[in-house]
Amino acid sequence: MPNLYFLFGNDEFAIARKLKEFESDFTDPTSADMNTARLDARSMNENDLNTAVNAMPFLAKRRLVLMANPSAKYNNASSRKKFLEFIGNAPDTTRLVMYESVEPKEAGKHWL
Repeated sequence: MPNLYFLFGNDEFAIARKLKEFESDFTDPTSADMNTARLDARSMNENDLNTAVNAMPFLAKRRLVLMANPSAKYNNASSRKKFLEFIGNAPDTTRLVMYESVEPKEAGKHWL
């Protein structure tokens, strides 16, 4: 199972700061670029996610996949179930960070 992180709330600055922290875990900027994938769930397809998550790291111990707005893509029980099965089979070398801006009153209804 990969390392999974869920960042959501209405403090976009704090979310951006935490994303930068994840990116700074790579000591070599060259390997960071080669091992980081940025996806927006609103426009990605399943192949994009599969490629990003299942690719082997290059000259690094792990890959970083940053996925914005997951609730836009996985907005029903069927798609969420399929997504959860997918990430359950993802390699340990992947760190998947999902994030989106959500108002506090909506956070309790959020599936993440």
